[in-house]
Amino acid sequence: MAASFAFLKDVRPYKTAWRVQVKMLHSWRHYTQNTGETLEMVLNELIHASVRKDLVNLYVNRLHVDDWVFIENFGLSYATGQFRPTSHLYKMAFIPGTVVMHCDPKSDSSFLSLAKFQKIQSGELNSHMLVDVIGQIITIGELENLEANNKPTCKIDFEIRDENDERMACTLWGTLAEQVHRACENSDGSNVIVILRFVKIKAYKGVRSVTNSYDTSQVFVNSPFPEVDSFRESFIRARLLCTIYGIDTDWTWYYISCRSCNKKVNHIHSGVHGVNNKGVKPRFWCDTCKSVVTNIVARHFFYMFMLYANVMDTTGEMKLLLFDSICTEIIGQSAPSVLDGSLDEIEDPNNLPDPLNNLIGKTFLFLVCIERENIWDGKEIYRVSKALLKHGVLPEELLEYSTEMFRETSIESADKLYILFILITRNGSALQRGGIL
Repeated sequence: MAASFAFLKDVRPYKTAWRVQVKMLHSWRHYTQNTGETLEMVLNELIHASVRKDLVNLYVNRLHVDDWVFIENFGLSYATGQFRPTSHLYKMAFIPGTVVMHCDPKSDSSFLSLAKFQKIQSGELNSHMLVDVIGQIITIGELENLEANNKPTCKIDFEIRDENDERMACTLWGTLAEQVHRACENSDGSNVIVILRFVKIKAYKGVRSVTNSYDTSQVFVNSPFPEVDSFRESFIRARLLCTIYGIDTDWTWYYISCRSCNKKVNHIHSGVHGVNNKGVKPRFWCDTCKSVVTNIVARHFFYMFMLYANVMDTTGEMKLLLFDSICTEIIGQSAPSVLDGSLDEIEDPNNLPDPLNNLIGKTFLFLVCIERENIWDGKEIYRVSKALLKHGVLPEELLEYSTEMFRETSIESADKLYILFILITRNGSALQRGGIL
């Protein structure tokens, strides 16, 4: 037996007499015509391990997910393949002399390595490596039954957002699709926080999303991970009944987003970034991609709403920020439709299109995010996460709706009373009547 104890980050293939202490994070069976059915595992410190077909029965009952074990005597080879569950340079292989012994737990950690949405969407991450992501499900499609590889299966598409309101499209297949669909069906309107583990990055026409990688991927919905608790704490939300009395025209009401990275692009004026725009059609610069886009067609850009609305109720007034999905719902038109293909910068900010002017004077029920910056940094603009009453009503129509609907409160935070105190004592905020009190 090997006498020394090594960290996985230090193991190298020049010998097999290694001894490591590891936690079993995940295991699955994998079949190919060349190797037959093997047992695949991911261990803490994120290394991929494999037990070949003729050794599976010898080790399968000693290797249980969440157990800590000593593993002694194993081979190492370069980690290869199109979709790898870890970024470790090497892959561990059990050999006939491998020894597995149980040991005391060293940590309750799940050793998540959560990827930032922005890094995925910008193409910064290696698409051959599987990633972990966490997000709140904000839209979800129907569960589709179809065939893949001549076998019946199912598929579901949905969108998640992170704590910075970055959005990510997701597609799951098979039992994982059913798991997410069932969780959303049973959520009764409460937040659904999902961890997608060991999922692959998919790119289509420059747009990146994530999807499961056969049996390697895992899904955890509203699971008791510390990371889920921290994620929830970043979203304190309140219902707010308010009337839009104006649009803040100091800010543009839309922006053009790069389809590759989903970030805002800026008009290039003559001489900027070494480009002479004189006499040519508009060009745009993407700071994230660090490139100039000259072919101004739909596949390169998204038109996105970003509306600053001044709202009020009988107790006060405040400013809300409404992003594209919310605006599209309450306006009833998409930003490209309202813009009618125009790429020109706004010259007269007070000359608003009729669909935006029609919002003024209407009352909506919004779900508003109260973020850390609002509480600790004095930020007075609140972001809308959902329109609960999407079509708006005029003041004389309010009596037709149940007052109970508008007075219902929904705040999600362990510090509920403290948050209430801060909000109630700040500036006579409209949140007092519409969502808090």
